[in-house]
Amino acid sequence: MFKTTTKCTHSYCNACIASYIASKIQDSVSKIKCPDMNCEAVLEPHLCHEIIPKQVFARWKNALSKALIFGSKIFYCPYKDCAAVMVDDNGEIVKESECPNCHRLFCCQCNVSWHVGLGWIVRSFRDLVVVRDREKI
Repeated sequence: MFKTTTKCTHSYCNACIASYIASKIQDSVSKIKCPDMNCEAVLEPHLCHEIIPKQVFARWKNALSKALIFGSKIFYCPYKDCAAVMVDDNGEIVKESECPNCHRLFCCQCNVSWHVGLGWIVRSFRDLVVVRDREKI
């Protein structure tokens, strides 16, 4: 018997849980719940990886990564020589941020180098530049 999560007490045979996971992945489900209809626990991939085929596990990891990225706000470092990608997976309003790649500060609200108290001015200026550029087309 195989235990799929530390959040519930349900156990299943390896073949059954492997088939269940494969069918959920086939249906594009990334957060796979315990097969028990009354249980809300989510299966833990690190507990399941040894009993499912490698290609199914790879597809599951890929689906979880996409769900994380598409469910989160993505920021790019505004410095032209960097442009690293960052993910805000907390859903909080982020203002001052340090790029983990180049270690420079920037404002996530304005997507410019860090400034203190100038957010609305920078955003207004950027909006004016966008309008001006549209008129040139």
